[in-house]
Formats: sequence, C-alpha cells, structure tokens
Amino acid sequence: MKMVIGLGNPGDRYAGTRHNIGFVVVGRLADEQGIRVSKKVFSSLWAKGMVAGREVMLLLPQAFMNRSGEAVREAASYYRVPPEELLVVHDDLDLPLGRVKVDFDSGGAGHRGVGSIIETLGTKGFHRIRIGIGRPVRKEEVESFVLSPFDPGDREVIEGMVNEAVSATKRWIEDK
Repeated sequence: MKMVIGLGNPGDRYAGTRHNIGFVVVGRLADEQGIRVSKKVFSSLWAKGMVAGREVMLLLPQAFMNRSGEAVREAASYYRVPPEELLVVHDDLDLPLGRVKVDFDSGGAGHRGVGSIIETLGTKGFHRIRIGIGRPVRKEEVESFVLSPFDPGDREVIEGMVNEAVSATKRWIEDK
C-alpha cells in the first residue's frame, strides 16, 4: 500500500492559506476518487481507497505543521508502509507560484513539516510533491506569508497547480 500525505495546519483559521495547499491537493484527489477522508486516528484525518486500481491511504495530519512527523510515523508504522512508499504533498517557498516539482530523498529546505517527518522517520528517503507558493514580494516575515491566503488574482494559477499536483500524485501511485 502507498500513503499520500497532505501537509497543512488544522482548523478553519488556516483553511485557504498557502501553507495548506497540501491539504487541498489530497482533498481534490479524494473527491475525484470518491474517497471520504474523515476517519480520526493517528492524530490525523485519513481514509483508505482505490486510486488507479491500487490501494492507497490518504492522510491529513491534524497536528500543527511542525509536528506532522509523529502522525506520519504512527500511520506508516501501524500499516507497515516503508518510507519509499510515502508521498508528502506540501507548499514550497523556493519554487515560484504555479510550479510543481516531484522529488525523492531530498532535505527539508527549511520546511518545518517536512523537517519533522525527516526527523521522526530518521530518513529523507520518501517522495515529495513540492507546490510552489513563491516568496513574499514585500519584506514581510515568511511565517505571515505562508499563513495568509493566496491573492484572489492568482485563482487560475492555483487551480492549474492543484490539478497538476493531483495528476502527478496519480502517476506516482501508478509507478509512472
């Protein structure tokens, strides 16, 4: 079984923020596949379902971003999913808005959620889909930037980016 993890922060306060784009992508995949991500265990919302003829687990950690690793470790350990069968979907400040990149065995690059997973699992040997959110234009702090919503004028770019990330996730599930 493969596991797809969407990173974000729990609660209505963070819905729609740049930092929660991982939740959006996994939610879109779940909707497309008719999977309801609603069970509560492993400090997460999760569900098992079929995508491209393969059983997958979709996981949305409900701990704050910098504590995502515990939820991932709990679920992966319980279901005996090795790190190389994990796909973490998350925002990335180092990629321009709209860019989507698939990586394997790379460092956290300052992303606290990814860093938490690397530290907790003791490896960086898992797959990632990095979703470009760009950097702040003004000299505002990075934290306030990632915890703020996307600009309304970027709606079309965001929609394309989410669709591309969902497609990349399906290809990963299919081993393509």
